Amino acid sequence: MSVSLTKYLDAVNMIAINTKLNKLLKTASYNIQNQCNILMTM
Repeated sequence: MSVSLTKYLDAVNMIAINTKLNKLLKTASYNIQNQCNILMTM
C-alpha cells in the first residue's frame, strides 16, 4: 500500500511540476512574441 501511495504521489507531483513549467513556457513565449511585435512596430 505505501509503495503504491508514494508512486501515486510522485506521479501527482510530476504532473503539477509539468503544468507549472508549461504555464511558465507559455507566458515566456507570449512575452517574447509581444517584445518582437513591439520592436517590429517601432
